[in-house]
Amino acid sequence: MIELLRESKRDIRELGGAKIAAIGQATANALESHGLKVDFMPEIYDCEHLAQGLTGQDKILMFRALNGSPEIAKIFDENNINYNEICIYRIDYVKLKHVPEYADFIIFTSASTVRGFAMNTNNLREVKAICIGNQTANEALKAGFMNIEISKQAAIKSIYDCILSCL
Repeated sequence: MIELLRESKRDIRELGGAKIAAIGQATANALESHGLKVDFMPEIYDCEHLAQGLTGQDKILMFRALNGSPEIAKIFDENNINYNEICIYRIDYVKLKHVPEYADFIIFTSASTVRGFAMNTNNLREVKAICIGNQTANEALKAGFMNIEISKQAAIKSIYDCILSCL
């Protein structure tokens, strides 16, 4: 967002009384490191809880990935929430040169990491998938994983705790 303002030769003060929401702590920290105070962050870091927390707002401007999950837009549409989205980055998948033949766990930090993995291999589906949240777990299920664990929170520390509980 800061770069967009800079590129368009605009000033942060033009945001006026705008409030800022973040889906999770890492995003909130990044915004706050640029002097932007986060007004709302859901207790559960996922698009469903973010959308629920924004219900009742007059207008929402959402910055997101071009090919990101359509879930939050779907929730906004279902609840007649007035929003605009600006796609500020794109997720590109790479073809791996080497995919391991064995692993104890595969850690997925987003639904897009599941899609990238699935694009690269058809094996390892029997391995335990450690997922950062429900949306990621649903994507892992679609990709054919049967042994899925979901971290209690959508945070790296919680994924670490989830792995330890599986040992």
